[in-house]
Amino acid sequence: MVRAAVPSPRDIMDARGLIPEDGCTRPDPGGVMADRCRSTVRGRVRHIIAGSRDRSSMTVRPSLSIAGAGVTDSATQLPGLEMEPVWPTCRTWRPWFGPVGFSLSGERQTRCVRVPRRSGPSDCSVIVGVWLCTWSMAIWCKWGDTVRFGCCREWRQSCTRGAIGETMRAKDIYNERYAPEYEALYIAHPQWKPKHQFNIDTIGHLLSPLSTWLDVCCGQGWHLSRFPTSRRMGIDLSAAQLSRARASNPGVELIQADIVDFDFADPQSFDLVTSFWGSYCYLDSVETIFALFDKMIRWTAPGGALYLELIVPETVTTFNRGAFAPVTATSVTQSEPDNLEWQFHDVGGTHDMISPTIESIVNHLAPHFATVNSQFTFNDMRQLIAQGRLRN
Repeated sequence: MVRAAVPSPRDIMDARGLIPEDGCTRPDPGGVMADRCRSTVRGRVRHIIAGSRDRSSMTVRPSLSIAGAGVTDSATQLPGLEMEPVWPTCRTWRPWFGPVGFSLSGERQTRCVRVPRRSGPSDCSVIVGVWLCTWSMAIWCKWGDTVRFGCCREWRQSCTRGAIGETMRAKDIYNERYAPEYEALYIAHPQWKPKHQFNIDTIGHLLSPLSTWLDVCCGQGWHLSRFPTSRRMGIDLSAAQLSRARASNPGVELIQADIVDFDFADPQSFDLVTSFWGSYCYLDSVETIFALFDKMIRWTAPGGALYLELIVPETVTTFNRGAFAPVTATSVTQSEPDNLEWQFHDVGGTHDMISPTIESIVNHLAPHFATVNSQFTFNDMRQLIAQGRLRN
């Protein structure tokens, strides 16, 4: 009985135009070379026999494998040998140095790949194109912002999300997950104890037993809860923050609303209007911030007081050098050299902020109050107290 000759691994590789590394074509009955050969065929360079062959006509079959006695091709299964698929492609290597398509020694090299060469732009050209477009837009917007092109600010706010963390609006940051973190960082943390005490002392001085008090952007209502006998009201955007505020201020009217759009259906005024933690800084422009100040002035009753806790450009630069930042993984980065625009980073994400200068705020409030005092600073927060609301 005549048996058909079984092609050797060398015959198969030669028929395909590939010669494997030394050691992969020798018989290996005991499987000693199998692991070495498997690694070699998978990961190492194959040499293409260029000669007179037309490269476009050269093909590589769908898989090569090694088992026991040597290298096999998926088109010719050797008896008793298992097949193991390998998925390379035939793409010329292009070293960073040396002639394109050749090694430094002048030898043409390829990786055996199974997918056809793409005719479209390469990954590198796409990446370089995107990079150039991005920086062109950044340079254009930097110039545009000097003449206050509104679109540039919006574009920059959306694009500054990548470097440190995700930038989000206040309504997205102040959620159920962030609420307990906020309490630990900004209410219970001992760093803020002197500031909190100054706030309580000042509020106590400004309130009388019959006074009415509106806390704008009241958050978790910590300040409101310190004066349980006063007539109080709070406004905040965050449902999660207001949930905690209601728990600590039973019976107090707390309104969930965007302070930019909110106004009372019936005109109301309060003996004291407050806003802490520089919450106005979340608004998207200086003009919007001053429009909010105008609204708060209007809500202040004649003879009443407006108490604002400010974050101004000169205190932004000192935050990273303080004791709080390194132990709480919080930090500040500047968007503008004058600190008009900046970002605050904490566990909630990246907060986009805008800080008008203290001079511009004082000048804006001064015509409406008998006195405006802004000399006190605690923990990088400037305390502004405007008293004696004028009838104008």
